[in-house]
Amino acid sequence: MQPRDQNSEFEKLLHELKLNVLGQITGFAAGVAEEIDSLCERKLFGLGSDTRSYSRLFSIGPPKSATTRVNQMLLCVGALSFFWHAIDRLSFRQNDESLRGAVLDPTVSSLSGTLADMLNKQGMDTTAAELLAGVQALSLRYAGARTLLGTSAEDEDSAVWFAARAIAEDVDYPKVIVAKLMRVKLTQGLVTLDLANRIKALEATL
Repeated sequence: MQPRDQNSEFEKLLHELKLNVLGQITGFAAGVAEEIDSLCERKLFGLGSDTRSYSRLFSIGPPKSATTRVNQMLLCVGALSFFWHAIDRLSFRQNDESLRGAVLDPTVSSLSGTLADMLNKQGMDTTAAELLAGVQALSLRYAGARTLLGTSAEDEDSAVWFAARAIAEDVDYPKVIVAKLMRVKLTQGLVTLDLANRIKALEATL
């Protein structure tokens, strides 16, 4: 059995991980929406010809408008699927599932519940279990990637590139420029999160 103080440290670090991943998910939705809106307003790269409009749920600073050209909840779900995959990869240990089970399962369950609550408030009826199953299926799309981030920004055999292209298609912006934008935002989020070191710190308390 873990000493009480050691277990408390694990729970503290796990709580911080959940909060920080949530921050990166909503930050991704806010940042990508602002970039897409800007591209559409300037009618660059063939964007801006349609009139799609969604309620703006997240923004960086005061919102510029009440609406945005991209569905931010789909961006959040896509970002969660990528961070799910990243946690899964980084917490994998050969012949030992204890770390992955202790870190991945409660993190994605908690965040799926949070996003399900957000969706329900937007009138989109779903449950945490349904969202969890859906995001897990999305995260499996990146399993075939050779590495998480690749050897360079141009290395497309990486999970971050797989995710960027998939999320761009999910939100109906299957443009190369949008996939590149999402790759940059996902990479920045992963670096800011310092996920590898966070998982190592959690492992040290198990």
